[in-house]
Amino acid sequence: MNIPLLHQTTVEIERNEFAIESQKSNDGTERKTYLITISGRVQGVGYRNYCMSVARKVNLNGSVRNLRSGKVEILANLTLHEKRYLERELRLGTVGSQVLSVVSKEVEFAKFQGFRVVL
Repeated sequence: MNIPLLHQTTVEIERNEFAIESQKSNDGTERKTYLITISGRVQGVGYRNYCMSVARKVNLNGSVRNLRSGKVEILANLTLHEKRYLERELRLGTVGSQVLSVVSKEVEFAKFQGFRVVL
């Protein structure tokens, strides 16, 4: 069956619009929002500033904050590659920290600009 040229053009436009709305990164991979919770000795040891320096080194967008439970929470826009890199760096931590777990889950997309510490 032949599809009219006009229909093919419309399909191509819809694909382009979808790519913009799904937050593609510069290399074409999809960027999602992740909530990452780090537990262990991660408060009072410079861990949030460490998170911020790791994130800024690779131009990530999001935020980091201490939780009352003693954990640290990161909310960030990441590709799968960036997520794996960040999780690996978070496990290393600072000299005074002792990371017991790094748990990531995808959450509803939220757009961030820059990376900051939330007080």
